[in-house]
Amino acid sequence: MNIVFFGSIPTATSCLKKLVSLFGKQSIFVITDHGYETDEGETVFEFCKRENLNIITLDELSNSSERYDYGFSVRFNKIISKQVINKFNKGIINFHGGPLPDYRGSANHIFAILNEEKNFGPTFHFIDEGIDTGNIIATKMFEISEDDTGYTLFQKTLNTGEKVFYELIKKIASGQEIKSVPQNLSEGNTYKVKDLRKYQHINSLDLSEKELLKRLKAFYHPYKSGVILELGDEKIEMKLQR
Repeated sequence: MNIVFFGSIPTATSCLKKLVSLFGKQSIFVITDHGYETDEGETVFEFCKRENLNIITLDELSNSSERYDYGFSVRFNKIISKQVINKFNKGIINFHGGPLPDYRGSANHIFAILNEEKNFGPTFHFIDEGIDTGNIIATKMFEISEDDTGYTLFQKTLNTGEKVFYELIKKIASGQEIKSVPQNLSEGNTYKVKDLRKYQHINSLDLSEKELLKRLKAFYHPYKSGVILELGDEKIEMKLQR
């Protein structure tokens, strides 16, 4: 079986390790961001170099005459074209950080806090030409606690997704057919990072305590900016103490 893996972040590394354990190094080709850096764990590129995995580029894949069985995209940050999608006999499976169809797009963990959701979780789906519109394979929901922030929700989603990913590839390795169901494209929402600004940037403290706390939770991240209070030319960052 020929497989292409798309991803860069440490969660993608964990998923790739599981893939290698089941299918071996020689059957896997990896597309990753060579320049991606993080303090949160080993990147896909670092793992591939250490283990001598086959790294290729999107252009090489697009221009290749080769065909592949499955593709796996784990939090991959580039658009995968129709030309690339058509190179896979079984399709490309994407690890999406939110329940579909309600949370298409990006930064779903932050919007979930802002929307006061009670439950959340990742979805695995086949990639098509749309934005998170492909057939759904599996969604795994968990409860959002009172103490959750955007950051903890993101981490829970990644951890839950890793477990689902492993169960999924074990089915593939055993020869099982991966079943999926179409989305109702008239339902759901698509969220964009640019839409977060109106919640993250405020120009007065004339918010209820509940609303301010919700925004502080939504935008909490140990390495990123919190809520920004703009007073004239001055900007003051407000952040939960965790």
